Amino acid sequence: MKKSFVTKESVRMKAVRPSGPGGHNADRRSFKVQMWALVEKLPITAAEKKMVSKNLAHHINKKGELEVVCEAERSQEENRDIGLVLMNKMIADAIVVKKPRIPTEAPRNVKDEGVHQRRLRYTKKKERRVYKATSSTEMRSLKREVG
Repeated sequence: MKKSFVTKESVRMKAVRPSGPGGHNADRRSFKVQMWALVEKLPITAAEKKMVSKNLAHHINKKGELEVVCEAERSQEENRDIGLVLMNKMIADAIVVKKPRIPTEAPRNVKDEGVHQRRLRYTKKKERRVYKATSSTEMRSLKREVG
């Protein structure tokens, strides 16, 4: 079972009118949902809070709140549920410790294959080139060859 970091009760929500096209429906109904959850009040450890603050810095406002906006559906309740799932997923992804990448050198045959592919591409493009004749005698000889 997935761990739920935020619930409907622990977030501050606001319904507003959506942006973009939608005509009369978008002009009259407030189905876009904005949600904010304080990072400091999340039920996670202090180290995980630091990771969330670092990894989701572009989603955290000056008050220290994680902000999510959802306007995927034309129903406020569905957008609220989607927003909560999205917020929980963002937090779960932010607290995962990624393995450090160990740089390795490419094997020699891979390097040779790359050189081979570049040579093939060069010859293919070279065959496509159209050469311009510089003198009238060259033009006449080309016309004879073409027919």
